[in-house]
Amino acid sequence: MTAGRGDDELPDGIVVPDDLSSLFGDDSGRAAGEPGEQTGSSEPAEPAEPAVIHTTAVVLTSVRQAKVLASLLSLAGIEAAVVPSPRGAIAVRYVEQLESETDPGELLSGIPREAEALGAALSVAARSEVVLLAARVEEVGGEISGQVKARRYRGGQIAEEPPPGLVLAQADAVAERLLIGLVQAPQVEGYISSSDLPSAGGGGGRSFFGRRRRDGGESE
Repeated sequence: MTAGRGDDELPDGIVVPDDLSSLFGDDSGRAAGEPGEQTGSSEPAEPAEPAVIHTTAVVLTSVRQAKVLASLLSLAGIEAAVVPSPRGAIAVRYVEQLESETDPGELLSGIPREAEALGAALSVAARSEVVLLAARVEEVGGEISGQVKARRYRGGQIAEEPPPGLVLAQADAVAERLLIGLVQAPQVEGYISSSDLPSAGGGGGRSFFGRRRRDGGESE
């Protein structure tokens, strides 16, 4: 008597493959053998916009006349805008930087080196204390954020870092309007640029804030 075939045994000639996925449709419900659809885009993704840091440097001085302050800046070879105010002429400089090319120390302090140099140089040229206010605005993908820093300079050195709000409370309204961008220096009545005046060398002052090269130097 021939033994009967067990219930778990397959008929002769049928082979079960090791990979059963070919017998069924995939997760999207496609049957085996149907061509798959491309889910990813063939176009490369657009690179992210670089972060740009805009800084407005405003230096409050006790120099009474804007033209006198502009003359001091010109003699020192410093290029900056100057506007008058009842409490003293104000020097203004606009600085634009790519965050990826900015020194980490500047990012932490919130004050570009150009702004620091302007405050220090003015405290020497004017032979009196000056206060630097730096409003930094960072724009990434259309979103804007910012902060304000203040430093007092005496004889080319940092004397203290007072609260910006306290400094603005004691300054003329035009200083705050310049700092937060409600008005640009050339729009203020009595505006003058130090570059419009002859320098000590007689050939026009070198730009104190040359365009940054990638190696961190200045271009003339």
